Amino acid sequence: MTYIVASIGRSGSTLISKLIAEAKGLNIKYVSDISIENKDFLIKTHSHFRKEPEHEYRAIFIYGNIYDAIYSMMHGKVNLKKHLVHLEVKQSDRRIFWFLHFFSKTLAFKYIVKDDKLRFKENIVSWQKSKNTLFVDYDRLETEKKKVLEEISEFLNLQLSDFEFRKRESSGGKLSNNLKNMIDTEYEIFFESLNKKY
Repeated sequence: MTYIVASIGRSGSTLISKLIAEAKGLNIKYVSDISIENKDFLIKTHSHFRKEPEHEYRAIFIYGNIYDAIYSMMHGKVNLKKHLVHLEVKQSDRRIFWFLHFFSKTLAFKYIVKDDKLRFKENIVSWQKSKNTLFVDYDRLETEKKKVLEEISEFLNLQLSDFEFRKRESSGGKLSNNLKNMIDTEYEIFFESLNKKY
């Protein structure tokens, strides 16, 4: 059985990966192509889902506050160069992003948020095509920890340990109003519909 924890970043994927690693005694492996593994593995990925693997798998797609995901990229909480590649941002868009970033970080992020050049929506939609993926809202995990842990445990057929939650504050207030408005325009309706579905 291969266990996969997918996300767009800053959504609790590391936390869930560690809980599975502890339950199964597996090491966490980062890969961009989930189809290459065919035995007991625990994979963490930000890549898109392409096709059903030939081997047995169970995947958790965890998503959270979109402000946090973008703020963490802006302020060094992830390796930005690697993260943009892992998210499969087009090379042409990455080049323009880094050119703009040299002059203004905010300008660069305005560019990459507009028209979802980060491909967040495309990534999430791709995982909705998977036959064996459970979608988890990080905010719901925070407010209904016991219930959500039970749902994940049942789906994976594993007993995940309880854990001490370190409450996060939303990064929305730390973003400029202009960038925040752009994020809302691009993602608000999509994530509202996602929350209603899951």
